[in-house]
Amino acid sequence: ALPDAKIKAANLGYTENEQALSTSEYKWTNYTLDTTLFYEIYNLNFSVSSTYSNSADFLPIGDTEKESLTESVNQFISALGGNTEDIDTEKTKFSYLLTSPEGVVPVADPNMASLARIDYYQKPINELNIYYPEANGSSLYFILAKIERTPEVVEASYHHFVPNLSENSTYYIKTAQEAYDALSNGDGYIVNSPANKSIGITDVSLGYYLDNRENQEYLLPIVIFKGLDNFEAYVPAIRNQ
Repeated sequence: ALPDAKIKAANLGYTENEQALSTSEYKWTNYTLDTTLFYEIYNLNFSVSSTYSNSADFLPIGDTEKESLTESVNQFISALGGNTEDIDTEKTKFSYLLTSPEGVVPVADPNMASLARIDYYQKPINELNIYYPEANGSSLYFILAKIERTPEVVEASYHHFVPNLSENSTYYIKTAQEAYDALSNGDGYIVNSPANKSIGITDVSLGYYLDNRENQEYLLPIVIFKGLDNFEAYVPAIRNQ
């Protein structure tokens, strides 16, 4: 596995400072981009980190077409042996960022941006959406910078868990009221909390929770509460029997 991983990493410019972080995870550096690749050589999950120290060399994202950005991302995934078969392309989210002395800040206008962020979302399972820990994004994301007119990945997280749909179990799930009572008692995960302590719930639905970073082994059924001021919270849906 390691020789093959070295070739894949090298094809993306990651050839320096090889280091074994465990028996399954290695890292390499790309000095040209000043980025580090963390690569799990058996399950092919990976992440990329960067200090954006060469951000002065970034060209404005400007009118870079979204198709060009996603093409760069998909080529990066493919080069490392990953796949995008279960990615719901209709849900792909684009956002834009600007590097400044104060840090990285979001901007609405691509012409002001030096970075573009792409969030991928997996397809629904049994018509139920998959939800991630992040309030405004996915665990499967990429940040790209335009260097010499080519979009390059300078940060990424692609810890990709594909559920085995041939293995499943039947459980009793909570009613909406039971889930709300659990949330009121602190048994829930607040994804986004507004300043107001009094929250009006506007929508209740079922879904699956997936934290790809924790190597989660199964999909967790959840009750999703959404409310005013972008409130969002998850409550485990399985009853405690």
